[in-house]
Amino acid sequence: MLYEYLRYLVSPASLISKKMGYLKESIAIDARYKRQKKAWTNHLDQCHKYIIQYTKMLPPKSKIMFLGSGALYDIPTKHLIKKDLKLQFVDLVHLSHIKKLYKNNSNITFIEHDISEFTDRFYNNHETIPPHPSNDLFEKYKPDFVISINLLSQLSLNFEKYASKNNIELAAGFADKIITAHILWLKGSKINTLIISDMERHYNKNGNVTEIEEIIPDKLLSSPDHRWKWHIAPKGEINQKTDLTHIVALWKI
Repeated sequence: MLYEYLRYLVSPASLISKKMGYLKESIAIDARYKRQKKAWTNHLDQCHKYIIQYTKMLPPKSKIMFLGSGALYDIPTKHLIKKDLKLQFVDLVHLSHIKKLYKNNSNITFIEHDISEFTDRFYNNHETIPPHPSNDLFEKYKPDFVISINLLSQLSLNFEKYASKNNIELAAGFADKIITAHILWLKGSKINTLIISDMERHYNKNGNVTEIEEIIPDKLLSSPDHRWKWHIAPKGEINQKTDLTHIVALWKI
């Protein structure tokens, strides 16, 4: 925890990213990956495999935009670089050590952008109904292929945490609303798109599933093209009794 705190102090990020918890979250996810690398291997391998499979038809210099790129662990960056593809990594925070790795690669662009297009309006004006994002991001960077990568279930979390701490009442069904806005935005873009997202959380105690949380609003997406398990938090990560597995899915839209 001390190491994570020190990283927070020295990591550059916008004020709103700090106040809304995005920098802290990025550092925490990076630390969890290092602790749980073995448990995450299957999930990351599946992400890499399908991204390679669905982008293999793209000609050199094609632009792939990754929404929610984070620390890039779930993206087969080296393979895509070898294919001479242009990679656009979009997130509110990219940790400095990740950007440093690729600072001299002209095929890689880091884009600090609020994918929900709601953070500023929520933080400054306390608006509580998430908007449908504009197409400005796509129009500016003109991607040939878009991948929303392990992002859907994360969209609402920092808003919910901040609202809880500051006695702000979010719109009813807030998580479903922000997920719906993201999916409809992608569908409306007319760009070839993959969505990779956890669709269920399975909480286990003593080898038995004690609770299942569904993440994707009903009927918003068809049956997924692929699905697999992500052992995201083995026992001891959340607490000494609970083991958390996500059911992850892929949709081509």
